[in-house]
Amino acid sequence: MKIGASRGAITYNFPTKRDLVVAMIDHMFEHTRSLVEQAIKMEKDVPNTILKSMVRLTADVSGRMKDFSQGLFQSAVAEEPSVIEPFSQFYGDYWAKIVEEAQDPVRALMIWTSVEGLILLDSYKPPPYTHEQRNALVELLLVEASHA
Repeated sequence: MKIGASRGAITYNFPTKRDLVVAMIDHMFEHTRSLVEQAIKMEKDVPNTILKSMVRLTADVSGRMKDFSQGLFQSAVAEEPSVIEPFSQFYGDYWAKIVEEAQDPVRALMIWTSVEGLILLDSYKPPPYTHEQRNALVELLLVEASHA
């Protein structure tokens, strides 16, 4: 794959593989944070805005967050386990906001982990469920999110 930069330019800016992976993770977090904040603005004035936004984004079949959640995380952690810290911080920040707005944090956790499970199962080609079943589950999770 060509990226339009010389090997020297890359190794000057990223002396180690870990430096490059961390920079890629930072870039993905910046992009993902932007998507989450846009989704939150679209959900404003409804109960559990942040939870619903996270459900919609992580369940989005267009893959806007799928690459972030799967490939980069798995390859980064396999290479260097300490890079999990930014992931923990990112999700921890949003989880704290979800708990703050939810009346039932356990229900909110059930909803979020269900969506994360969908992301995992989506990585199987084909997934073990139909597109219709997936969409019905996402809609149910969004309804449940109103009661979290």
